[in-house]
Amino acid sequence: MRLKSIDGLRGLAALSVMLGHWAEFVEAQGAPPAWQDAIRRVFLEDFSFGRMGIVAFFCVSGFVIPFSFRGPRPMTDFPISRVFRLYPAYWASILAAVIVFPLIGADVFTPAQIAANLTMIQVLLGQDHLLEVYWTLFIEILFYALCYCLNGLGLLRERRTNLIALSGFVGLALIMGIVRWNDPNSDLSVGTPTYLAAMHLGALARLRFLEADPQAGKAYRIGLFILLLGATAANTLAYRHAPHEALGWLASDLGYLAGVLLFVLCIERGWFSGRILPFLGLISYSLYLFHMIVIATLGAVWPQSMGWVTAFWVTTPVYFAVTVALATLVHRWIERPGIGLGRRVEARVNRRLTRAVGVDRRALP
Repeated sequence: MRLKSIDGLRGLAALSVMLGHWAEFVEAQGAPPAWQDAIRRVFLEDFSFGRMGIVAFFCVSGFVIPFSFRGPRPMTDFPISRVFRLYPAYWASILAAVIVFPLIGADVFTPAQIAANLTMIQVLLGQDHLLEVYWTLFIEILFYALCYCLNGLGLLRERRTNLIALSGFVGLALIMGIVRWNDPNSDLSVGTPTYLAAMHLGALARLRFLEADPQAGKAYRIGLFILLLGATAANTLAYRHAPHEALGWLASDLGYLAGVLLFVLCIERGWFSGRILPFLGLISYSLYLFHMIVIATLGAVWPQSMGWVTAFWVTTPVYFAVTVALATLVHRWIERPGIGLGRRVEARVNRRLTRAVGVDRRALP
């Protein structure tokens, strides 16, 4: 079942991430001092549209993923569906980056880096991401693994389990924040546990508003309070005087809070269910994967002779239009066929498992 408001929030989140990265890019192209100051304050020091979009994405993942474990064989169907949902477009973005970046004089990737990135767990393999945005996909994989284990234990859709998990991740983030407060040069990833906590808030919201759990309302409200307070404290501790972070502590806090607020407005008020945003939500995964490739390409052809302001107004609509057009094509020709193929593979595997079970039963005395 698809909810237009959820698709709309996905679309808005994708636009937020695209906007944040575009602002950072154009500022680096020699923006006039007044523009540089405004961009840094709005996108890096006082607020972060990118952080807002990422947090909203993770809340939506928590709302959707734990409830994808359905049917007679969820432990088999879920990994198959996720592989065919995520990897085809992801691999296409890797191929595009490997081809485009050397042509425009950008990064040249090593075979080891490319091979590791094909797995989506390149962090565990000691390799850098080919594209900056890939880091969030690793957190998604962590959440999938956690959901898989909890489902195997029969705890995945329990409100207490999700509240405990949310609280645990917030607690871990607070500990890491304290460590970073005492050691500003520490590179502990405070964001990872706060994002995982946001996913469990999404699961509690699903139980409260869609699954008709009569006891989930209290757990959702408690979880929301813990997340807002704990994530704000953890981010402040971690980023307040970290010298090597591009994002300021205030931007981190406000961006995180805004992402949660967007999710709450979507779930509780049904916002973002118009026409344009739900369409962008359908192609949001491809928007997210490919927008950095479009940015890099525009960087190679940035019209310096026009002057920065003119070039900005010329390239900005091109950036958004080209990214949406490219994402639409990727969704149509790669994502959708991949999803369809995944369903056929699921059906075939289930038929074989059913036959195998039937044979085993006939073999019993």
